[in-house]
Amino acid sequence: MITQEVNPRSPTLGFVWGWIVELAKKFDRLYVATSKVENVMEKPANVEFYEWKTRGDGGGQWRKPALRYEGAIYSLKRLASYAKIAIKLSSLIIDLKAKGMIDAVFAHMNPEYVLAVAPVCKPLRIPIITWYLHKHVSLRLKLAHALSEKVLTAHEHGCRIRSSKVIVTGHGIPIPKAPQLVHDKQNVIISVGRVSKIKRYEDAIRALSRVRRARKDVRLKIVGPIYDFEYQRALLKIAREEGVDDALTFTGPVPHVEMGKIYDEAALLVSCCPALDKVVLEAMAHGVPVVVADPMFDELLKNHTAYCRYRSGNPTDLASKILTLLENEGLRAEVGRDLRRAVIEKHSLERLISKIFDVIWEAVRKY
Repeated sequence: MITQEVNPRSPTLGFVWGWIVELAKKFDRLYVATSKVENVMEKPANVEFYEWKTRGDGGGQWRKPALRYEGAIYSLKRLASYAKIAIKLSSLIIDLKAKGMIDAVFAHMNPEYVLAVAPVCKPLRIPIITWYLHKHVSLRLKLAHALSEKVLTAHEHGCRIRSSKVIVTGHGIPIPKAPQLVHDKQNVIISVGRVSKIKRYEDAIRALSRVRRARKDVRLKIVGPIYDFEYQRALLKIAREEGVDDALTFTGPVPHVEMGKIYDEAALLVSCCPALDKVVLEAMAHGVPVVVADPMFDELLKNHTAYCRYRSGNPTDLASKILTLLENEGLRAEVGRDLRRAVIEKHSLERLISKIFDVIWEAVRKY
């Protein structure tokens, strides 16, 4: 497995640790190549880590093309960093193959990983399985798709290449054993995710001002790292204009392993983002009712769509949905139970890992 980083406490990539633990249950040995390993207290006995620490690799995240014009020295440094990482990964694969200790490569998220290892995997007949989840279709993704045996993604819009190679698996959400299904008179609404314009938090803030006309005790927490400080300032201005700045909190990033407490303390989660956002599914797994903007959730919401989906860009509609759920504890508990059940059926971590294993094993047998 090749992945950006292994850090259970990472606010953004902490979930990868759960994948590793579950994948380790399926394989005799699991080798994880990554830029860095942090905060791992105890690992499965059959897992081994291989870290690369090439200066300038951006923590393993090649977000910009190596040859993009940003000055000749900068471009050459990025290209050199990419080449060093590719050499390290290729050397590792060749060594494992010589020892008879590798059957397949699972490249997580970054198409660059596929481009780096394909030159050795192809002649050694080692299948590459790629995980990708993003709406952008780059040249790198097209090349990685061509070089991969299969490309896995969470939903039909997660990889916008139409191909028989692309397999929709669902997300991998850890299911807590004993979630708090009824949130006893709690008045905290949460929105979770990085603070950037794509998240459209202004809908939630404007809805909060409408909700507080009926419920003065309701507060909104925005949980996540601040990517865009100018956007945060704009949100704070909206909150002041709407008279709810005292009811709005930016918590900053929270380690992934601590998010369960955040969900359990919330009455509702609101997502204004136009996407099948994973944090919404995590909240559902904890029995937390949600109000969302994206119609992709309708399959999970089913008969609760009338309560749980609002018209994007319409804070009045969002406020109405929030108040309906806040003021009806029985409905809130019913919605929470049903949404938890839907996530277990379609997006549980155990289900995802089983699908990944099946695809890898089929590719290995074919080769």
